Amino acid sequence: MKLNPSSPNEPFTAFMHLSDKRSAIADDFNEIEINFIAQVVKDVSEPMIQARFADLLWLLVTTVYHALSFANEELGVRNNQFAKKIAQAVHQFQPHALVYNRVHCRYEITDPTGLPILIDLMKNQAMQLVSLMDHTPGQGQFKDLASYKAYFGKSYKKSDQELDKMIANKKQQAEGAIGRVELLVKTANEQGIAAAFFTSIYSLSDKAISQQVDSFSAWVTLCLYRKKHCETIIPAVRPHLAVWLAGSLFIGTAYALVILAMQTLPTAYVLSMTNIGILLAVVLSMLFFKDRVHLKQKIVATLFITSGLLILGIFG
Repeated sequence: MKLNPSSPNEPFTAFMHLSDKRSAIADDFNEIEINFIAQVVKDVSEPMIQARFADLLWLLVTTVYHALSFANEELGVRNNQFAKKIAQAVHQFQPHALVYNRVHCRYEITDPTGLPILIDLMKNQAMQLVSLMDHTPGQGQFKDLASYKAYFGKSYKKSDQELDKMIANKKQQAEGAIGRVELLVKTANEQGIAAAFFTSIYSLSDKAISQQVDSFSAWVTLCLYRKKHCETIIPAVRPHLAVWLAGSLFIGTAYALVILAMQTLPTAYVLSMTNIGILLAVVLSMLFFKDRVHLKQKIVATLFITSGLLILGIFG
């Protein structure tokens, strides 16, 4: 392959062209070959070949996660069997794909019909990530029945009678939720699917603890935890005092605002709004660091995120 530095999207072209034939380009490599290169690249002794292998991995190893919700007949817009077929279709297509296609299953813990489907997908390696949702009235983002009714009544045009029926059904199904979660976690651990649980627990814990524990108590708890496991609450490597104070002020204030927002707003809204940090990072990189790499793509992506946040803020 020949380097073409003027093309950031296709930096390597064919080294040779002979009538209707050419030498290899990056797009000729399939997933099996890329996996092989990834396994042997560290053991290649020839620097030129190792560098080219590394170039290929940098260019071609791309992963897409397809998120599927398993909350059967939730508001009449979700279907577990259809979600299962999508997961299986992605899994069957993967050997022919040029990027890594992964399936992220989002399980509503009040849905008893979704558990056996998820376990089957796990055992057949048709999913790679699983996370938990809890839309039980009085839990998660709906801290009371009033907020539950307000959200679903407005968003899905449900009457009070329909909402009362939904609430009763949710509460009934929630009775066995703990057992289902335990079985799901156990199966996921056995199959090596565990990472997304910690993301779910992290966000849900923020929401739950923000209702019960004040910030000072949380800080003391974290200090005691560090003291127990690290034998000291003071890090071994510390920045300059002025940098430490400024960073602590900004990070601490930002996170405190997130926790405060979670006490009054749905968690999904709060976590979406934290993407404002991405916008600031992009703008600062362009203004102060003169970052012009993939500038058009960054501007388009920034506009999309900004539009989504504005819609969420105005109509949410």
